[in-house]
Amino acid sequence: MRAWLRRLLCGRTPSGLYRVDARPPVQEILAAARRAGWHAAILRGDAITDKASFLDAIADGMAFPAYFGRNWDALDEVLTDPDALPEAAGYLLIWDNPVK
Repeated sequence: MRAWLRRLLCGRTPSGLYRVDARPPVQEILAAARRAGWHAAILRGDAITDKASFLDAIADGMAFPAYFGRNWDALDEVLTDPDALPEAAGYLLIWDNPVK
């Protein structure tokens, strides 16, 4: 496992938005996060073309509750409500945007 990923999963790296090289492959990053007890999901950038598809993808990937309103205010509310997200040691969203 890459050092940056180990630091992130152990809580030694602050939460935030990070751009990383896709080595190890995305599926390995996802598996490592899940083994560490994190809720992890991949957002497929090539399938996200607008606001609606982004909100659908994040809602599916993060297992948002059915009442999620699929707008920016609802996204803010669900991301800041600990009861709305699945219980996990942490949360990892991977934006995978394969080169065409």
